[in-house]
Amino acid sequence: MTSANRINGQEVCKVMDCVDLKKILPNYVLHIAPEDEMRQVEEHLCVCEACRRRLSSYMDESEDVSERVGAIPRKDSRIFEYAVVAIGLTTFICCLFLFLQR
Repeated sequence: MTSANRINGQEVCKVMDCVDLKKILPNYVLHIAPEDEMRQVEEHLCVCEACRRRLSSYMDESEDVSERVGAIPRKDSRIFEYAVVAIGLTTFICCLFLFLQR
C-alpha cells in the first residue's frame, strides 16, 4: 500500500513532508529514531528524489566528519581510560577489603 498522491504529475507523500524528514534525518541515519518515524522516512524516501539525494549527501558528510574526527587524538579519551582504571582498582580494593574482613 502506498501513501502517496500525485500533484502536478509528481508523487507526494501523505505521511511526511520534506521539512519533517530534514529534522528526523540525523536520528534516522543513526538508527535511533522511533520505529514509526523510521517507517515514515522510508515511505517518504520512496517517493521523494530530493530527499533521497539529501540522505545520500548527509551520509557522505557524516562519513567525512567521522573520518576526520577519528584521526584527531582526543585528550578526553585518555581521561576516560584513567577513570575506568581508577574505578576498577577501587572496586577491586573494596572487594579485597570485604573478603579479608571475613
